[in-house]
Amino acid sequence: MLLVSLTAPFLGTYFFLHYNTNKIRKEIAGMILSGLDKKDLVVLKFTREETETRLNWKHAGEFEYSSQMYDIVEKHQDGDTVWYYCYQDHKETRLNNEMKRLVTRAAGKDPCQKSQTEKIVNFFKTDYQLDIFNWKPYSPQTTIFNFSFLIFNYSSLSLSPPAPPPKLG
Repeated sequence: MLLVSLTAPFLGTYFFLHYNTNKIRKEIAGMILSGLDKKDLVVLKFTREETETRLNWKHAGEFEYSSQMYDIVEKHQDGDTVWYYCYQDHKETRLNNEMKRLVTRAAGKDPCQKSQTEKIVNFFKTDYQLDIFNWKPYSPQTTIFNFSFLIFNYSSLSLSPPAPPPKLG
């Protein structure tokens, strides 16, 4: 149960973002099939070698370039140069960045989270002694304290009322 409670937030968020990414891909594919205006497209030009090295391909019709997602609408090839007419997918880019941030935080590599964790650890180091397991109950150096100063004399207290009870009627 502990393992499930620790991993559920991460896994739930990851699968939710993955589901939304697939939903956006289907939405963009529908937009491309219905036809997009040329003004909504971005034209990118690469050599054949650059398409293999600079582009991070998700599948044949989609790639990531400069941390942005692009969906290919048209492709023209002229010798060694390839022209891509693409739809720049801002929604999927945002979701991919969220997923990367989530995985980075889960792996403990987020610099902000590391800094915050270090601050918390340093705070507790200053306020608490971490060597709590060095105490030995039967060691010869154990000092016996005399707590006789805590004994009070209560004989001077009077428990009878200060005056007799009032008479009625």
